[in-house]
Amino acid sequence: MVRYREILRLRACGVSVRNIAYSCECSNSTVQHVCRKAEARGLLWPLPEEIDDKEIYRILFPRERSDTYKAEPDFERINKELLKKGVTLSLCWSEYCESTIANGKEPYQYSTFCRHYHAWAKANRVTMHIERRPAEQMVVDWAGTTMETVDRDTGEINKVYIFVATLAYSSYSYAEGFYSMNQESWLTAHINAFEHFGGTTPLLIPDNLKTGVIKNSHNELIVNESYRRLAEYYSCAVLPTRVRKPRDYLQNQVIFNLHENA
Repeated sequence: MVRYREILRLRACGVSVRNIAYSCECSNSTVQHVCRKAEARGLLWPLPEEIDDKEIYRILFPRERSDTYKAEPDFERINKELLKKGVTLSLCWSEYCESTIANGKEPYQYSTFCRHYHAWAKANRVTMHIERRPAEQMVVDWAGTTMETVDRDTGEINKVYIFVATLAYSSYSYAEGFYSMNQESWLTAHINAFEHFGGTTPLLIPDNLKTGVIKNSHNELIVNESYRRLAEYYSCAVLPTRVRKPRDYLQNQVIFNLHENA
């Protein structure tokens, strides 16, 4: 949500529009529009403590305005944005609010925005039905986005690789960071995931990475020996994504995207 109170405070302190926009993580036009609206409504700093961002929003954009004054979101574009890694509905709403305010219109509240998007998605059948059974499959992989840690003593920056295990039916997930994607990290991550979930699933669904699968073709499946032994010990079967069946890979990506957007 736009940080209305902070924008008005900084403006009263004489901070430039550009620096306010940078500090409040919004556009210059948003800052200018909020300041103009606040001046027109007689809403000047200092403000009482009880007036928060939501109250300021209601003052700047009174409810008596008709819904026709509100800007309709471009849900088709938003739906495409949601397919990108790291993009959430909350982020799309924030961008929608900025562009709407910059154009002199009133944005929908987040709850209304979400309700309208889900209604649009249902009407346009933006769904994928995936047959799953509870506690049957655990989808495992290294997440595409890495993180970093900084050594306090040396200042050295180390990459952190994120292992993610997701129960396919519920999308309940476990994530853990490692400094390496080697065999030891791969196996340790599985064991920790089992302990976190309080049990195992009959099927493990990895992608075709070398720490899990040596070969996966139409005629032959060779699982890494250490991984095979782990699966045997925990009474699991390794069923990697079929390389010639893109739908399998797409379904698994949907599961991880659901986790990231949660």
